[in-house]
Amino acid sequence: MAATALVDLNEATREVLVLIASDLRRNRVFLRAELDYANALLITADRGRLQQVILKLVRNASDATRPMNDRPIDLLVRVEREEEGGVRLIVKDAGARFELQKAGRLFEAFLTIETDGMGVDLSGNRSIIEPWR
Repeated sequence: MAATALVDLNEATREVLVLIASDLRRNRVFLRAELDYANALLITADRGRLQQVILKLVRNASDATRPMNDRPIDLLVRVEREEEGGVRLIVKDAGARFELQKAGRLFEAFLTIETDGMGVDLSGNRSIIEPWR
């Protein structure tokens, strides 16, 4: 079993964004990060595995915007507290639209909206995230 500890979702996300920033710039992706530094947003998680999920989500969002050479490429990463006391990480891109009927299958292996992708990325993340729910 993975080692869990209290992790500030803001800080874990910031570290991932610093790591991937040069790749985003190279791919002409404009990153807007909205992190809540005024409040520690603590969750119990395995920091390394959590950061793997964040990195995969940001990379997937960046990849989804690549075919869009005719307009600016925007990527939003936001961390916020939910009213119920939980925390939320939002990764929003301006890429191809995700069909609503596929939403329930988002973490299935090989599901993709890309014409040349295999869709293997998010399936492993479900096993990382679900124990924290």
